[in-house]
Amino acid sequence: MRNILLLLITVVISTATCAQINYSALDFSSYKPYQHRFLYGVNLGYYGQSWDDKALADIAAGNTAKNVDGAGIRSFRPPLPGYFVDFYGYDVRLQEFEYFKTLGVEHNTIMLGWPSDRVRETYDYGCGENSKMFGNMYLPIWDNGENGTPYNDDNHYAAYVYEIVTRYKGYTKFWEVMNEPDFDIASQAWLNDDQPNNWWTNNPSPCALLNMKAPIHSYIRMLRISYEIIKTLDPDAYVCIGGIGYPSFLDAVLRNTDNPGSGAVTADFPLKGGAYFDVLSFHSYPMYKLGVWSNAANGFVYKRHSDEAAAVFIRDKDDLDEVLIKHGFDGISYPEKIWICTESNISRIRSESYIGSERAQLNYVLKAQVLSQKNKIMQHYLFVLGEPKSEANSSDPFDFMGLYKQLENTGPLSNSQQYRVTYTESGVGLRTMSTELLGFFYDSLLTTQLELNEYIDGAAFRDLEGTIKYVLWAKTTTDFSEDASYLYKLPASFDQTQSLVSIDWQGNEKLLNLSQIALNATPVIIKSPGGLLPHYPSKNNIEDDRVWGYKLYPNPVVDQLQFEYTLKENERVSLQIIHQNGSILNTVISNVVKPAGKNIEVINVAALSKGMYFIRIVTDKKYKVFSFVKQ
Repeated sequence: MRNILLLLITVVISTATCAQINYSALDFSSYKPYQHRFLYGVNLGYYGQSWDDKALADIAAGNTAKNVDGAGIRSFRPPLPGYFVDFYGYDVRLQEFEYFKTLGVEHNTIMLGWPSDRVRETYDYGCGENSKMFGNMYLPIWDNGENGTPYNDDNHYAAYVYEIVTRYKGYTKFWEVMNEPDFDIASQAWLNDDQPNNWWTNNPSPCALLNMKAPIHSYIRMLRISYEIIKTLDPDAYVCIGGIGYPSFLDAVLRNTDNPGSGAVTADFPLKGGAYFDVLSFHSYPMYKLGVWSNAANGFVYKRHSDEAAAVFIRDKDDLDEVLIKHGFDGISYPEKIWICTESNISRIRSESYIGSERAQLNYVLKAQVLSQKNKIMQHYLFVLGEPKSEANSSDPFDFMGLYKQLENTGPLSNSQQYRVTYTESGVGLRTMSTELLGFFYDSLLTTQLELNEYIDGAAFRDLEGTIKYVLWAKTTTDFSEDASYLYKLPASFDQTQSLVSIDWQGNEKLLNLSQIALNATPVIIKSPGGLLPHYPSKNNIEDDRVWGYKLYPNPVVDQLQFEYTLKENERVSLQIIHQNGSILNTVISNVVKPAGKNIEVINVAALSKGMYFIRIVTDKKYKVFSFVKQ
């Protein structure tokens, strides 16, 4: 009886969990936009045995029980290496992830890869060493429950991914397939398409790919296995191409299948690499790109300041996006890819010809958070939580990118659980920004109303309740200088009669003179003491529904929704569809003058998933949110 019962359980498990998915990332029907709030993220790092990951989580996210403020972090990017879980067991990190959750840390990005020697591929692709990939990846993924597991036990990567995702899927939304698969030791990735050995017209050499030592097809095979297993176990999770930096590598992934050798489309290898990831995770270190060769100067001309660094960060994203669009990932031919940045920063210490100062790093960190949200980068993970070395013991710029100064051997495990840490300026600034803006969403309409110009930058943010905050700064322009200033006056469309306060990077508040808001290179957050900025009508002053005269029908709705509203006089109107989490799904009309009397907007909602949504209407004098249900 016991054997029969075990057999029945095995059959149930097999049929319930290993039904192969019948879609890919090319299909609009399976596309799920990421609509969660922006989370301020970090790579935790390693600082010796005096720190464990729970203690690092305390100083990253804060722990009120231990009287630790933290740095405002709400998402981590931890690895779960194959060699690590092969030695310690797959459950080894469950307690840590559960602890992260108690601190409010969510939607982590988990890195996959790094096989143990036991399951590493035993083939040398001409590099003088064996491949760094998992062995047997070209065996079938599933085996119909043989050996008591739904996956093929001999496909080592499939087994690893299945066991990891089964245990840790409740702690993450993003699965990053390998860290920096495009890491290039042959300096070929940056070559133009007319140069020998470039990656635009040639596939990367296995030996040039330091983290793989294997062909590009092997990486696409990793993506394919990851996609099939992760979507089978957790359809709402996202598969990420892993922390790349080179557009030419992305092009190679998108033009090849996982067909070994040729990368050609066949019956067994029907789809190219873009079918097997939802999210483009990229890395950006602007310090390498702040100089441009000038023939006139017979040398490099540099712009080593925070606004150029922030501009490089966005250009890195745009260069990759250009490749995606070239291959049809434009929201028309195929779904757009979701964006996250899993490593970025500049040093606070000047090294050689690279940018580096405490204030430059602070300004870059804050500007990168704002520009991420303006440019649809849904998560941003700074490199790194703390600095491993002191300034006296290192000149490596990567040793000085932390939110805390030297952490190595200073942890609570060596000093009676006392947290003896020192923030960098960027650590204080990020904590302030996260405190003020966590749960706020970028609002392009309100940003337009700021009338930004070539001398200033910033953005508007709002939450679902209508509270608005702005971030503004004067743009830097001088090499190795963070000096910038600008006297900004609120546009005439703003109510000039109410007070505003600014919040600086340290969290200090100051009452503002609306006619002359003095900005410098460090972003400030601006808000109204009453919560709502003056030009945005308060819900307390909204006329009741009978005077508003609205109708929303049909409700529930399947395809087309009609929103009828009455104005007493001509007014500017903006109308948006809002998700339950506060993110803007669609701007139906933006600041359009509508006539007095009855107005009707016909809104196509067929593409929305089933659930409750909101319509937000803003006029010169009114603000209100209405709910509807999509069937």
